[in-house]
Amino acid sequence: MKKIQEIIEKEAPLEHTLNLKDLIGIRVISKRGKVVGKVSQFRLNANNMEIEGILVSRGIFKKPFYVGKSYLKQISNDAIILNIEPANLLKGIKVVTSDGKILGKVKEVIRKGDTNIVEGIVVSSLFKKRKTIKASFIERLGQSIILKPNYHVAEKYSTETFR
Repeated sequence: MKKIQEIIEKEAPLEHTLNLKDLIGIRVISKRGKVVGKVSQFRLNANNMEIEGILVSRGIFKKPFYVGKSYLKQISNDAIILNIEPANLLKGIKVVTSDGKILGKVKEVIRKGDTNIVEGIVVSSLFKKRKTIKASFIERLGQSIILKPNYHVAEKYSTETFR
């Protein structure tokens, strides 16, 4: 193969760059190591020609989502690693009180604008009304969402929205 002639001034040489075409379809991994989808698109800023973010495909029946560059930690030929756990993936997770009572599942995640900051969650179960729970009452996020022991104090206010 012939050597490629480079025309550069201050840019990295060709061998130190990534081909975006080759990165389509690679895994996107959350901060905790969970595969959240695959790259379907890279989005560039037309003015400064920098990557602004990626579109993450999650399969046939799940909505894709866009992740801005401030949430991208590392890009390699094998995967893109995020510096967050995407808040939109909390949908469908069980919500449990500190004493083990299951309140239901997350039906909606209320975020601060388009950021990954969770302001609250909307929880519903089969026979109960939907409840809006502020993020300040969330103790831990993981396989399920565990609420703080003081959640029962604000339970009577939990149907109010706070957007």
